[in-house]
Amino acid sequence: MDTKNKTVLVIDDEPGIVTLIERILKTRGFNVISAYNADDAINKYKQTKQVDLAIIDILLTDLSGIEILRHIRERDKDIPIIMISALNKAGPAVTSMQLGACDYITKPFNPEELIDKINKVLFKADVKKTQKHEVIRNDDLVIDLTQRVVRIADEQISLTNKEYHLLHLFLRFTGRLITRDYIVDEIWGNEFAYGSRTLDAHICSLRKKLKKHGERIITVSGEGYKYNGQ
Repeated sequence: MDTKNKTVLVIDDEPGIVTLIERILKTRGFNVISAYNADDAINKYKQTKQVDLAIIDILLTDLSGIEILRHIRERDKDIPIIMISALNKAGPAVTSMQLGACDYITKPFNPEELIDKINKVLFKADVKKTQKHEVIRNDDLVIDLTQRVVRIADEQISLTNKEYHLLHLFLRFTGRLITRDYIVDEIWGNEFAYGSRTLDAHICSLRKKLKKHGERIITVSGEGYKYNGQ
């Protein structure tokens, strides 16, 4: 992979970690922009013409890295984001992935492990850019699979990563029953922290955000869900 024109935004309030990541990335040809707090990170993100990847520490002193992730995702659905943290717990990782992070790494980390994750998320992003522009429409509900944008009429709807994939799944199988097990396997896979109420909570949230289209998500008691199209 050609990394000479790739710019990485690194956000961490530990100078030692920032220096380590800078060294790892620069020796492999990446351009690096570093920030030590949330305000600096957000300003540099806005000012930089092109950021190809963001690496964000969850535990910052002034603002949670989760909030920075949310801020970036509101403006860019596609930029790869890797979250890092000293917390060896499932909660922060699950929250990060639900809000659109591409991967998660725990401190202390091996440099090769970090590079492997970076290469994977950048490869997926490059493949996505070359894919044919694809849109699915159902009445005035539009899901742009290339841009990862959902609109109802002219209004853009903000969905979490899991909600987006749920909607995509429903539109792929419009009018057909989708079992709970199939949905969980497709959306969560082998992810940790999946609970019996997790799917229901995501469906409830998706229904509210889709407004009148949310009423088309029908619960089939004891089996799963079905999306009734036009």
